[in-house]
Amino acid sequence: MALLDGVQYKCIVKVKKPTLSAKQLSMRVGTVKKLTLKNAKLKDVEWTTTDENVAIVVGKGIVVAVGKGTAEIHTTSGGCTDSCLVYFDPADAVLAAMK
Repeated sequence: MALLDGVQYKCIVKVKKPTLSAKQLSMRVGTVKKLTLKNAKLKDVEWTTTDENVAIVVGKGIVVAVGKGTAEIHTTSGGCTDSCLVYFDPADAVLAAMK
């Protein structure tokens, strides 16, 4: 609240939480997909993965599937976090078995 010439003023500021463009990615080993982060200052974004044997993040949101399994990609910006689940597409195993 602010007081100016005896009148109280109230400001309401709405802040949107940074969110990822996807909550889940189904990927085959060796494929690449791009995640984008909305409502964030891109210079202050940190990208991490829970399992570097499944998925890694290179650059700004570029996810590379490197192995079978599941991993979460986490992003942090301005103290807020969001995540995306990356999982191995079983079609990869079917295609490999057919060769």
